Amino acid sequence: FLLRRCRMKKETWLNVLAVMTFLLVLLLVTQGTVQAGYTHWVCQDCDPHMQPNYNTITQAVEAAAPGDTILIVAEEFPPGGGQIIEYNEPVTIDKPITVKCKRTHPVLGQPVIKVNDFESTASVISVEKSAPGTVISNLHIRGPSSDNTSCNGNPLNQVNKKVGLRIETPECSIEKCKVTHCMTGILVDTGTVGSPSGIKITDCIIGEPFVGVVQGYWVKEEEWTTHHKGHPIVHPGNGFGIVVLESPDVSDMKSEETWYVLSNCSVQSNRYQQHINPPNHVKTKHARSERR
Repeated sequence: FLLRRCRMKKETWLNVLAVMTFLLVLLLVTQGTVQAGYTHWVCQDCDPHMQPNYNTITQAVEAAAPGDTILIVAEEFPPGGGQIIEYNEPVTIDKPITVKCKRTHPVLGQPVIKVNDFESTASVISVEKSAPGTVISNLHIRGPSSDNTSCNGNPLNQVNKKVGLRIETPECSIEKCKVTHCMTGILVDTGTVGSPSGIKITDCIIGEPFVGVVQGYWVKEEEWTTHHKGHPIVHPGNGFGIVVLESPDVSDMKSEETWYVLSNCSVQSNRYQQHINPPNHVKTKHARSERR
């Protein structure tokens, strides 16, 4: 009888402990201490398992909670059209999330996020200061299919306009992305938030040579130009590759501190300059950078 009673007490305490643990986890989740980590899909021809799904990236960002992941499907669209999906929308990320393409199309490559003009927006993608820890991966970020690098006066006065990827948070990871057809490929502007020592740009292509058909011939123009042998072309290079604007607390930084890490990237074929950085604060590793 005593043995049975002890077993019942043990089972009762285990049940109480399980209930208390469940209530504690529920409390932490409701208060935002534990991130849900849900996956949201962006696609046009969605498989049944891709739930929840959205037709635009903006819809997915608005529905996502901090810590969630948005997967953009690299699909041919329209079906049979021979082109990768293009999302014509400026995207603002105001919370720490991951936005990426999980698997590129085997023939057509990465899905494209673009804008048709820079009249109503200054950036294709903006990562705001409220989104530290954001990850952007495996996407093609591009401006309009036109010359976005020409300007009246000093082009340095235009680095804050027509931006492919604008980063305003001091912690952000950019991986395996391509940025083309913009005045500034990537603009790091952390303002009063602090030095961007937590920004990592890895395996990215910022500007690229023109490769295409001109007068019936395949040609390649590595240096930025508006023409090939007198025939007009739209070069995919940006005006500037990567621009880092100085933060007000730059004077507090030590000489051995880094602003951001640039690793295994190709920064080339941009019109004016590949990098504009505060001196001695960029850590590069296997970065290919050429002035074109």
